[in-house]
Amino acid sequence: MVYQPAIDIYSGKIEEVILGPGGNSVRIGGEDTLPFHSFEGVLPNPPKLALEICITKQADWTEEKAGDFSNLPSEPADLAKKYIEELGIEIIALQFAGAAISIDEMAKRAIKVIKAVDIPIIIYGTGVSEQDQILLPQIAATCAGKGLLLGPAKKENYREIAAACVAYDQRVIAQTPLDVNAAKQLNIMLIKEGLAADQIVIDPLSSALGYGMEYTYSVMERIKLAALVHNDKMMQMPIIANIGAECWKTKEAKEDITQGVLWEGITALCFILAGANIVLLKSPHTYKLTQQILSKHLTDVEAN
Repeated sequence: MVYQPAIDIYSGKIEEVILGPGGNSVRIGGEDTLPFHSFEGVLPNPPKLALEICITKQADWTEEKAGDFSNLPSEPADLAKKYIEELGIEIIALQFAGAAISIDEMAKRAIKVIKAVDIPIIIYGTGVSEQDQILLPQIAATCAGKGLLLGPAKKENYREIAAACVAYDQRVIAQTPLDVNAAKQLNIMLIKEGLAADQIVIDPLSSALGYGMEYTYSVMERIKLAALVHNDKMMQMPIIANIGAECWKTKEAKEDITQGVLWEGITALCFILAGANIVLLKSPHTYKLTQQILSKHLTDVEAN
């Protein structure tokens, strides 16, 4: 007897967001069914992985635990090129959290990376609202039309970031603290500032495998259900999960490279199952492993 899953047809659809320049752009979202439910609807764009690069230093990832990736260039632009050549990555994520340099210097280094490569780039700012409302518009203006994904935009600074994304054709990461209603409200406010729905990506915040992951999973799941089942237009944006730093600060990951890679990889796969359309990873090893798993699944789906 062959198992036949029950089929549901949903009234909602996730917006398709285009990241990056021209022919090397990447599309996320666009589905009208739940993750991996290809038997119920259309999943035009598989989940995407991005590999992070710290804008100031790679010291926390260039120790002996990095294995094959221990001799990494110190310059972010050179590291980006290495990742593209050796791993074939589609998306780079520049991380600014903890950068002890001026805002002008942060912008200068980011712009150097953006000009050095021709793939989509995510800019995750410092996380300090007062700094990001200056930093992100500065990068957006200098790199107009590059289709950058900029954030995090929060309720404290969303106006300045939204205005820059509207003016210079960029995309915005809307971040709220694990609250479905707050996520919807921020999306509404961004739309009122002139952004289109296909310029917004939801960041509900992400925890690592272990304590708290279940709550993150449930929030992502509820956002996706609101978008698809209840056809809530203000929740129909793709979801991003920024998990690298969260995973590698756990004691389990710090103790053993293999355990750390698995810790990050399992977290990534769990959130993809919850509905994340793009996941940001820290370890090159995790990127290779997770990409292999996703590719194998997609190949099996096509074969069937």
